[in-house]
Amino acid sequence: MKHLKFKTLNRLALFSVTLMFSMMSCEEKNDADNKESIPFDPQKPVVAASFEPAEGRIRDYVMINGDNFGNDVSAIKVFFNATEAKVISSTGSRILVVVPRCLAGDTEVSVQVADKERQKLPGAFFYKVSAQVTTLAGNSGTFDISSGTLDKAIFRATYLAVDAEYNLYATVQDQGLLLLNEEQNSVRLIMTFDEGFDHRAIPRIHPQTGELLCGSERDRDRFIIINPANGWDTKMKFIKNWNLNGYPEPFSGGSQNGYDPNWAHYGFMFCEWDGMYYTRYSCGHIVRIHPETWEATVVGRTPPGACYGIGFNTYTERDQNGNRINLLTETDRRKELWISYNNDLSTPAYWQGKIFTVDITDTQKWSDLHPGETHEANAATNAFAGPWTTVNTDYNQLMSSFKLKIGRIGEGNGYRDGTFDIARINNPRAMSFDDDGNLFLGDHGNHCIRQIDTKAELVTTLVGIPQSSGYVDGARESAKFANPHGIVTNQEGNIIYVGDYNNYKIRKITIE
Repeated sequence: MKHLKFKTLNRLALFSVTLMFSMMSCEEKNDADNKESIPFDPQKPVVAASFEPAEGRIRDYVMINGDNFGNDVSAIKVFFNATEAKVISSTGSRILVVVPRCLAGDTEVSVQVADKERQKLPGAFFYKVSAQVTTLAGNSGTFDISSGTLDKAIFRATYLAVDAEYNLYATVQDQGLLLLNEEQNSVRLIMTFDEGFDHRAIPRIHPQTGELLCGSERDRDRFIIINPANGWDTKMKFIKNWNLNGYPEPFSGGSQNGYDPNWAHYGFMFCEWDGMYYTRYSCGHIVRIHPETWEATVVGRTPPGACYGIGFNTYTERDQNGNRINLLTETDRRKELWISYNNDLSTPAYWQGKIFTVDITDTQKWSDLHPGETHEANAATNAFAGPWTTVNTDYNQLMSSFKLKIGRIGEGNGYRDGTFDIARINNPRAMSFDDDGNLFLGDHGNHCIRQIDTKAELVTTLVGIPQSSGYVDGARESAKFANPHGIVTNQEGNIIYVGDYNNYKIRKITIE
């Protein structure tokens, strides 16, 4: 799909630079013109004094004033919260940088030169976000389904995926999988429930092949791979062999409302870190699947429960030109799996409404690090319930890297922006990462879209009026949603699609 390119950006950038330098007094400018840039002196301290302007948006220019920055831009790092900005130039006393993508609101600015300690600048840069919400598709208040144009098609979208060509995929409750194309103004059904598609099996795009990956909530060993390059050819794939790795086998939990509460595996994902497929079963197993042999290996255990929000962090470091660096090291965050526990009745209350991470290379159990101790969740009320007793749930056997990331144990669902330890979410649903490691989350119970800076460890509300359900298009301050389920962003994080569940619509958020 072709999207409008903002042709005025270069002119605006040039104007911003011109304006920045015009802010200097005539005397200061003459001094700057007459002096050569000054190299960094390691014997002197770095002084970060001020920055201007005090507010702006992504890709705006900011001038940082101080002393002993040096003139080697490769030795200078500037951060907006934890996100590194592109350094354009430095005279030694002034650094010109480009504002990176940040969370809306007050942002800490800091400078680091060579191996000197990072210096925080006084005050905060106010990062401004302009976001518009529009209705992309949907014309229904029923459970029916029909193809057609975007405004005439009838469906109730649940979960979403978008590929590099902006083909948008939407799961429809108990109906099947839709393909939407905004440029062609079309909606069509490409797979039905009777053909084996499960609407809660969140579709994922293979980052290398562009194929659509889907799990199942009825069959333990079954997966679906759809190839858009071959007319959306659909293949059923099955695990051929299991390596339980010392863990109990995931037994069936029986049929409950058409799905198996043990065997359901909603997230079927490709991990760029090691080139393997991964899935998580609702009984808690994290499973690695070899893409050639289809041998499944149980990597470890997480608490049981329905987790519709699950995905690998896609963040990788970038060089000075903004190109991704494939580290493939122990610190590479692409092996970091994020998991949100929703408020489903099958999810133990102890874990509901919180977000956790786990390292898929972890081979240790919690008990390995705490010999002779008992995990507190084993004694908690409703620590485990229902069919999961058939797989011998014991929280001493959790993966040692399973860590609480957002929320507090013992604190229920709610709404609060802020740092990871105090933020609260109400019934988190799908999640989606952009290439900068920003995580977008459908906050079902608060009727809004949350944005999570995984580097600065901050949660903010991107769009929607918290705890206020409705249907309103428009600016981020006034737009309303009704129990958003599905959410997916493009790689740049500036276009977000939302499955607005109880409005029977797909909404589009455009961020500038």
